[in-house]
Amino acid sequence: MNIDDFKKYDNLYRSSRVMGSARILRDYLQLDENFPIPLSISHGIDMNHTPMAMDVYSIEPIHWSCNQHVHERALKIKPSIRIPHPWLMLKANKAIKSGTGTLVIGPPPSKSNDNNLLTCLKNENILTFDILLKYRGDIEYSQKYWEVNGVSVVTAGSRDIFFYDRLYDLLSKYEFVIGCTFSSALIFAASLGKKCKVIENYTYTAYDGANYMELVNFNSSIAKLFARKLQSGHFAETADMALDLLGIDFMEKPNSLKDELITSMNGLDCPVFFNYNANTFIKNIILDVSRWTGKCGLINRRILDYIKLSTNRHVSIIKINEIDIWLNGVNSQNLQIEEIEYKKNVTEPGWGTEN
Repeated sequence: MNIDDFKKYDNLYRSSRVMGSARILRDYLQLDENFPIPLSISHGIDMNHTPMAMDVYSIEPIHWSCNQHVHERALKIKPSIRIPHPWLMLKANKAIKSGTGTLVIGPPPSKSNDNNLLTCLKNENILTFDILLKYRGDIEYSQKYWEVNGVSVVTAGSRDIFFYDRLYDLLSKYEFVIGCTFSSALIFAASLGKKCKVIENYTYTAYDGANYMELVNFNSSIAKLFARKLQSGHFAETADMALDLLGIDFMEKPNSLKDELITSMNGLDCPVFFNYNANTFIKNIILDVSRWTGKCGLINRRILDYIKLSTNRHVSIIKINEIDIWLNGVNSQNLQIEEIEYKKNVTEPGWGTEN
């Protein structure tokens, strides 16, 4: 296939647009702003902790694999190309500040989550810090809560195309970064040489997928090792591992990466990835409808999947101590799950509970 074939479906390639990955890649490889990026990419950091490569089932026909472990898992599903994480591309073009002060990475915003975190921080004698809030759920409540308690609130905002840029500039300002969950921001911060620590006795509640235990591989040796690095306080070792996870070994010359990307695209026989079997006639109809409407739902799911989803949609409430799980394994004290009915804008996966 040639570049024009992919341009027809560029409005459907949304995976790499989230948080600005496609824009950063185009800038780094000096590609035209209209060059299509048909790459699926994880919206978190893939530490081999999911059964399949994270977000590999997105409709983009090639997976953007940021480390070798991701690459090997992605190849079981679709073609994969080894490209460093966009974070490293930003890092290559930005100065790293030594930073001052302490940043705490907040949990999913909610009354109980905020209360629990403040108590844990006081118990750890962490009294002077700013807090980074995730831009989801009832963030206004959490912002007021922390400000009332004398804590400055920062956020990288919504996951638009400049999200990574804002997060990079924000993390650069601090010397210490403390996590109470296993957040991707800890990996980003460590890669910048920040002194990253974790709170081991923090539990939070949030909504997640109904099949939560099927979505996470709690036996991932990579995730466990990174948790131990964070626990150890060996900041240089933690930084080295963060860089490996982000694909520092793939930071080749931009021209080499560009050639590999174009070669991979030329070797495809379909501009999108179907995660189910369908004959060519049906695929062409779905592709035409998706292209005209700008909606890719039928590429991701069959009509039968939508019927099942609409008649039996549930989510889980999870009560979890993520740090303890990765350090000590799953037990009844650090993970409790309850399945409930999904309610739009109320029980959204990723949102905190009990506000």
